[in-house]
Amino acid sequence: MLKVAMAAGLLLAASSVAFAAPPEFCGGYATAAVRQAEIAHATPPCAPGAVGTRWSVAYGVHYGWCITAPFPAVERERAIRTRYLRSCRGF
Repeated sequence: MLKVAMAAGLLLAASSVAFAAPPEFCGGYATAAVRQAEIAHATPPCAPGAVGTRWSVAYGVHYGWCITAPFPAVERERAIRTRYLRSCRGF
């Protein structure tokens, strides 16, 4: 029973790594996320809602998260920031 549980755990760990966003992609993602955060903090109607790690201006925060996250989650984060910026900037 223990061997089955260990095998299942290893399989789960391997599958999550296989679906993580690639490092090259994450570099661009992190650069864009920092730029979005800078825009949000510099735009008075957006600044109050630009809180938490989603709106960090630290490149490493976004890159570190991206390389461990599944690609669909990374795309969702980008879309959430984009929608928020469009809404608070009136686009």
